[in-house]
Amino acid sequence: GGYAYLDGELHVRVNLACDAIMKDLAESYGWDKTNLHFLPTPTDAYIINDNVDSAVKKNIADAPAWQKRLEVLQGMGKMVPMETLTAIAEDGSKMHLSDSLMATQ
Repeated sequence: GGYAYLDGELHVRVNLACDAIMKDLAESYGWDKTNLHFLPTPTDAYIINDNVDSAVKKNIADAPAWQKRLEVLQGMGKMVPMETLTAIAEDGSKMHLSDSLMATQ
């Protein structure tokens, strides 16, 4: 993932650079062998497609018991990203707004 922060316009630049690096690495190693991770902040919201939404829900459902217990102990509530909006894109695919607000933040 790209874990960088700078103030103002430099933040946009460093994130674009991180995106380019991650894309090059994924293409070099193969997208099927690459997992990208991001650290959300309370103000982040992402547009995700139906495949990503389904994968998130499956990963949460398949999480090991210790992770589910840890979630309860930490009082985090549900791990599922809050879907506040679902829309149909011009190509007919479903798009979801994934709000990454978490109780621990």
